[in-house]
Amino acid sequence: MQDKSGGFHVCWVWRNTPDCATNHDLCYARSQDLVRWETSAGRPLSLPITLATAEIVDPVPPGGGMINGNTKLGFDAERRPVISYHKFDAQGRTQLYNARRETDGWRIYQTSDWDYRWEFQGGGTIRFEIGFGPVVTGTDGSLTQTWQHVKHGAGNWQLDPLTLKPIGEAPRRSELPKSFSRVESAWPGMEVRTAADLGQGEDLKVRYLLRWETLPSNRDRPRPEPLPPPTPLRLYEVREP
Repeated sequence: MQDKSGGFHVCWVWRNTPDCATNHDLCYARSQDLVRWETSAGRPLSLPITLATAEIVDPVPPGGGMINGNTKLGFDAERRPVISYHKFDAQGRTQLYNARRETDGWRIYQTSDWDYRWEFQGGGTIRFEIGFGPVVTGTDGSLTQTWQHVKHGAGNWQLDPLTLKPIGEAPRRSELPKSFSRVESAWPGMEVRTAADLGQGEDLKVRYLLRWETLPSNRDRPRPEPLPPPTPLRLYEVREP
């Protein structure tokens, strides 16, 4: 993730085995040139970065409800990095957390209050039951965050700038035409997949989306032939009203 001053920020988790339940330890590093890396406090990091030398934002243990692919980097109105991820709360439920780099280090905020536990395990590609975007700063300095949940639906929270707790529902981006999600392929079982841009350009009303069609995830196991033919990968520019 690149900030508005040109600096680069990355976050990641570690996994002990191919079992996705063994993800652990949310980490962070930053760089101005993608060559020299440092912690959020400016301590140089020697490459390769290891678990022993990395800056650990949240020491989530294996089996703690965190998964790679659901860690997002954003920034608040003061341009402080905010890492979004999920893990189990004290009651064992899956919650969305936002960790923000503040004056005295990383501070972790529980943002959601869901009554659901996403129990994932095993290898291969899995279906995500919970999704969310990074914390986004509006032109007026407000903070918002989109989310999707297998049980509770979807929305766009307006966040309190101090607690990063939802304080209301923010307007959602304009809906895409229904034709956008309509499967074009005649192959049985195909689905529409999309991927949104992770950054922000100069024009905050413009976003970009990739769209393609594919079969559902199959835990990375081979499918029997025949296989569907290739489908187009399209890039869309979406302008908000």
